[in-house]
Amino acid sequence: MLSRLSGGLATLLMALTPLPTMGNNMSTSISGSLSVYLHQKDTSNVLACFELKQLETDRQAEKTLAKPACFPLDQPTIHFVLHFPARDIQPQKRYSLVTKVVQGGKDKQILAEMSVPVLTQGNPSEVNLAISVPPEPVE
Repeated sequence: MLSRLSGGLATLLMALTPLPTMGNNMSTSISGSLSVYLHQKDTSNVLACFELKQLETDRQAEKTLAKPACFPLDQPTIHFVLHFPARDIQPQKRYSLVTKVVQGGKDKQILAEMSVPVLTQGNPSEVNLAISVPPEPVE
């Protein structure tokens, strides 16, 4: 099970819901939930953002497949669905759901980031995630 956190800013607890092999009936969405535990005084303008990426070889950049979706963290658990054309999914390719917890307006500060494998090669189309964002450093 792969996951990535940016700069050690978050503690990750992850539960993946495996699905049967999809075969030719590829899903046209990825869904799930995200529980965010914020340990900050200022939680204004905090968003959870989700993006579906196709992982490429070292010579190519990642390709975004689903339009990024952001939700305000006005409740403890966020439920999300990302839609994408089924024709864009190739069983031999690898895909990742990138989740970011960000704060701010135009220049968003990433508080936590994680990436989990989804859709192909035995990975699920539904994920249940949890992130704990530590308090801001004392200055």
